[in-house]
Amino acid sequence: MLNTTTILTLCALFAASSLLAQNATYGLQAGVFLSTPKMDEVYYDFSGQVGFSGGIFFRIPLTQNLSFQPEASYIRRPVRAAYSFDTYNALDPRVVLDYSADQNLLELGGLLRREIGVRRIKPFVAGGMAVGFLTDKKATYTRDGAPYATTAFTHNDVSVLLESGVSMAAKNGLSLSLGLRYSLAFNYQERSPLSFSRIGARHHRFLLQLGVAKEF
Repeated sequence: MLNTTTILTLCALFAASSLLAQNATYGLQAGVFLSTPKMDEVYYDFSGQVGFSGGIFFRIPLTQNLSFQPEASYIRRPVRAAYSFDTYNALDPRVVLDYSADQNLLELGGLLRREIGVRRIKPFVAGGMAVGFLTDKKATYTRDGAPYATTAFTHNDVSVLLESGVSMAAKNGLSLSLGLRYSLAFNYQERSPLSFSRIGARHHRFLLQLGVAKEF
């Protein structure tokens, strides 16, 4: 488990590398996403949840249309599900629980980005990977509003990122972009009410985000 000092060190290295980059483009990006988790256990019935993502990036040109884009983002990812199972108790034959986890992540990633064409408005595609550091790993189960069990996620996220969109050059070196990003994140939950071994978790995220950047 990474502590606060480790996370701050990684952020400092990220900032230092951006300052050393030549002819880099710096920017901000933010958006909303729909997240649909999956667990390696059949008792969960997840519902899609809307979350928020916002952060900074810088873009290092490799060729005329190809660049490398490191980025750091804050992600607010709510997780909700019904957790139900049958029992052998005739007086209580079926247990239905409410499962929730409000996850806050600091995500550090890198993408290769290719712009298509040389006009003012350029489509682009990008792909890469990221690591998301969970600042709150707790997950809870309740029954009729009363606490039933608690657990936690044991690993930070590892994500695959794919994005496509369009960017538009503006005045004074500014550019605007609109992108649709898909990410698939993997981590583990330590246990569930019916299992005392870790459970694999996957988070599918579809993010619509706006970006503004300036070239220096």
